[in-house]
Amino acid sequence: AGKLARRRLALCAEPGRRGRRSACAPQEASTVKRRLDRHLVALVALLALALALRVWRLDAQSLWNDEGTSVALAQRDIATILRNAADDIHPPLYYILLHFWVRLVGSSEAAVRGLSALCGVGVVGATYLLARRVLSDQGALLASLFAACSPFQVYYSQEARMYMPATLLGLLLVLACDTLFSRWHWRASLRSPIALAILLTSSALLHTHYYGATLLIAVNLAFLIWMGVEWRVRGRFPLDALWRCL
Repeated sequence: AGKLARRRLALCAEPGRRGRRSACAPQEASTVKRRLDRHLVALVALLALALALRVWRLDAQSLWNDEGTSVALAQRDIATILRNAADDIHPPLYYILLHFWVRLVGSSEAAVRGLSALCGVGVVGATYLLARRVLSDQGALLASLFAACSPFQVYYSQEARMYMPATLLGLLLVLACDTLFSRWHWRASLRSPIALAILLTSSALLHTHYYGATLLIAVNLAFLIWMGVEWRVRGRFPLDALWRCL
């Protein structure tokens, strides 16, 4: 039986006849499926780990000054939130989200920090999606593990402030921009769901934290650099898709 199995594997490895390939296809498909199943289980386990680290002792400390300001402002009506945010150093989107979150789950320490904790888990998932575009599957899982266990991320995931929502939006913006660049040539148009995602995440990021403007500058610089590389490689700027969006 062992010899037969080794012979079968050797036949599958040979670039032989078409029939051999078709006979090996079910075995190869089964191997790929098992690998994907293990990969999915590992990713789910990492997300569960990230959630556990972020909700553990979530209400161990009382709300500090800035968190209390967030909750107090979120408990007012939307018009008051917008009016007060105009005099604040932070834009109003987080307070509006927290307004509906508090109405849904309450205003205890754990409840109001839960929004940031969920965004922190989302950051781990977004890290995986972005890392998978430039690394192997194992590298993407490792990057997700670092994000899940990062003390810095865990700390800010347990604060009722806008930092983790802004981080999640920043990752989604970079992911959308990278997707647009990679698909530009075979879908030469900025009028697409990806372009809409870039517009929405950019707007949401700027309305969550003003430092999001630095990331917008970075992705626009990356776009200009990419256009310069395209010009050197192809001898022209890829302006056809850009022209169609104007």
